[in-house]
Amino acid sequence: MRDGAAATIGGSIASLGKTYVITPPGHLLPRRLDSSPGSRSRRTIKEQVLSALGTVTTALRARLGESRSSIDKLNRPLEEVTTSSLDALQNYTQGKAVLTQGRFLAARPFFERAIALDPNFAAAYYYLSLSFNNAGDTSQEATNKSKAFALIDRVSEFEREQISGGYFESTGELDKAIDIYRLGMANYPRWWGFPNVASENSINLGQFEEGLKEGQISSRLQPDAEPPTAACSMPT
Repeated sequence: MRDGAAATIGGSIASLGKTYVITPPGHLLPRRLDSSPGSRSRRTIKEQVLSALGTVTTALRARLGESRSSIDKLNRPLEEVTTSSLDALQNYTQGKAVLTQGRFLAARPFFERAIALDPNFAAAYYYLSLSFNNAGDTSQEATNKSKAFALIDRVSEFEREQISGGYFESTGELDKAIDIYRLGMANYPRWWGFPNVASENSINLGQFEEGLKEGQISSRLQPDAEPPTAACSMPT
């Protein structure tokens, strides 16, 4: 209700002895999906949790109205675009939760454990770079953004634009970063992050009017976040 959302989606993965039970959302608003085939619990062993989760999610996407052509185009196994390790995914998820609380140094060990469990976990390198960035270690930030970029084929389209833009920021190619972030704005117009980072880079290149416009877009999408508000208040 607070976000004005049309639907809520939740679910759970629980250990039950040697097997795991994956339970998709119990309900969505405005329509209940409890009886749909895609929302029934599935049992699987730990090594197959991510594969089973992908199957459940694909069924749910179709039930929510995504076209078959869209699913066929964008649907890739989770182990290919995230990680094949459930333990790595759990550490990554915990790291992101800690990072969003502003506890940048505390988040690092979770991403480092995720990478130790799966050295090909591109998104973990990217978020590790953000924890270094916010802690002021630009050298380690650049190193991990480069590692994430080297694994760009192992991420979703959304993460591809995040990682690519961040990589070109770290190499000083801000014009390329801005182009990618603006592509992200077009592809994901409801997310505040792309216009926010586009704004920061535009301002750094002296494109103040463009930076202000992008910052205002970001601020409208996420009015309770500090970065776009700071960008909008910069003198031009």
